[in-house]
Amino acid sequence: MNSSSCTPDLFKKLLGEYAVQFQGYGQHDSHECINSTLDLLGEDLYRHGLKPFVPMNEDEGRNLEDKAADTWDRHLHRNESIITDLFHGQFKSTVECSQCDRVSITFDPMMSLLLPIPAERMEQTLHFIPFSVSKGYTNWKCVLKLR
Repeated sequence: MNSSSCTPDLFKKLLGEYAVQFQGYGQHDSHECINSTLDLLGEDLYRHGLKPFVPMNEDEGRNLEDKAADTWDRHLHRNESIITDLFHGQFKSTVECSQCDRVSITFDPMMSLLLPIPAERMEQTLHFIPFSVSKGYTNWKCVLKLR
């Protein structure tokens, strides 16, 4: 079996030119590196030239499905690329005030999920739900066994 390896010196140097936190030869966070690389690629692969200004909308009183769709549409308006198609998603965040019981629900774009590495064995079930569901779609789930 033949095997070879290479050192990514040129890639590291080029990444440092565009993301200054990666200049030099110090140790860097791999998660931050992949996010920076994907972000830079997404910027270069944007499909519509100059990015437009997208104002924030007041979402009070709207149903959650419309609010999520509108937030995603605004995100796509400024970030439409193959990188967004492949790596971006949306988090739903719910915060409840313990004093006035007001509930704030937001939808935030994300590029990656950080999962903790448990000290003990753990099993986690993930459910994938696509943004748009076509006819005949069935739910998909995955069970992760972390050791």
